[in-house]
Amino acid sequence: MAREGRETGTLPETTEGRAQKGGWKPSRGFKIGISGVAFFAGILTVASIIAVTTEPDTGVVAVTPTPSPQPTTIAPRRQGPADEFTSAGADAYLGAVDQGATTAHPAPATSAGSTAGAATATPTIGEGWSATPAPIADAPEVAPAASGLIAGIESRFGVDILTAGQDWGVGEADQVRNLGAVQAALQALPPGVISRIVSGSGGTLSFLSNQHGQTAGGWQPYGDRAANYYTNQDYDGQNAFATNQVILQPGSAAQTIAHELVHAYQLRDTAPGAFVEALLTPEMKSFMQATGWKQLVSDEELLAVQTGSWDGINSLFSYQGHSLSYVTEHGSTAELYTPNPMEAFAEAAGLYYAHGDGFTLPAWADYWSWFNANLG
Repeated sequence: MAREGRETGTLPETTEGRAQKGGWKPSRGFKIGISGVAFFAGILTVASIIAVTTEPDTGVVAVTPTPSPQPTTIAPRRQGPADEFTSAGADAYLGAVDQGATTAHPAPATSAGSTAGAATATPTIGEGWSATPAPIADAPEVAPAASGLIAGIESRFGVDILTAGQDWGVGEADQVRNLGAVQAALQALPPGVISRIVSGSGGTLSFLSNQHGQTAGGWQPYGDRAANYYTNQDYDGQNAFATNQVILQPGSAAQTIAHELVHAYQLRDTAPGAFVEALLTPEMKSFMQATGWKQLVSDEELLAVQTGSWDGINSLFSYQGHSLSYVTEHGSTAELYTPNPMEAFAEAAGLYYAHGDGFTLPAWADYWSWFNANLG
């Protein structure tokens, strides 16, 4: 779910100074002069505060280690539905679902136990809609060594790795490294997790890699930019349909890919686009109870806002567990990305199963014990 920008910031609040009372009555001219001095002093004070408080924090790095070599941009995590579904792209998508368009693909079916209608009308998370899916771009030719690696991954894990219109790297070395990260993520996660996501109502699990955040149907739910996310639905300009895709940007690390695979696992039994329903499964409730997450409203109230913003949905949960700060393999401090339990689950699982060499897991026994008992 991708995750778009995670960094948020606000300027610190300031308090107004109080005027001191005196024992004499100043003249009007004196008051005006003092007021002017105070006014300009206040401006300088506020400017100084802003300058200090906006200095970059160099002690905290991104939660997911940057691949090597680094991609030009770090794609944010999938986070949730757009705040407003009123753009032309959203209207087109919802219209396709409502009409049950079937010219190329069937309309997404509502899964057992889901809320009929509402679940299938929830667009894939993203804030930059493309009303008309973009044409699939030209891509670098896949080198022989990369082709052999693709064949081996597909045969071993039962997945599809798309190459038409995809960018797995500019040369053989880049392609082998990037595809090797896909293989490493698949190897790192428990076999039981992989077996549950490689096939399903959305078809075979497919991996894509491009600089445009583009699905196999050409849809760009995050706009025309690189992104890492999982989606169980697609849109080709006329039809909305179930799918099973991990979209990557070239250079993504195994831990990032594992995170998105865990999202596929979370959504394995939900209707296309019904992301909020994944927060209500017995498995998710067990995870929340074990790790200190609290749902602040009833299930019915949560389902009622599943087409709203993720900021609103996030506010319906509270984390009351221990600190999730940890030290990276580079010695810097990082904070696990946890706006809601779904992201906390995927982020912690990616860290646990697919962390890089030289990394020491933090002492989060509640998380690790739950993963061992429930995921393997």
